[in-house]
Amino acid sequence: ATVALDKSVPLADGASVFLLLILLQFIITWLSVRIDKVKKIITCTPTLLLYKGEMLKDVMKKERVTIQEMYVIARKNGFTDLKQIDAIVMETTGDLHVIASINHLNTQTMEDISNYTEITGKD
Repeated sequence: ATVALDKSVPLADGASVFLLLILLQFIITWLSVRIDKVKKIITCTPTLLLYKGEMLKDVMKKERVTIQEMYVIARKNGFTDLKQIDAIVMETTGDLHVIASINHLNTQTMEDISNYTEITGKD
């Protein structure tokens, strides 16, 4: 923005900074796809915020999710009571997703949720 607003800053300086940012973004993305340790530093993991109708308030506080946000996502999915929901998950993108019913015989999509096994006792 400084390049566009300040005539004393050369266009070449602004372009080189912009290209540097693009290059850094590419390098970080490339590394995170290929090296697990980098991926763990760069990306979040999905987090369980509600299980079997019970809000996990310590987790919600850590993730900075309010009770009102939980109510909103429940209403958006057609639920009038949190007790009707088996799980609410905060995804790596920050989106909240409602899982109405968990089939404990097949929980493949739940395996990468950071606190799922601790809360449920399922491996």
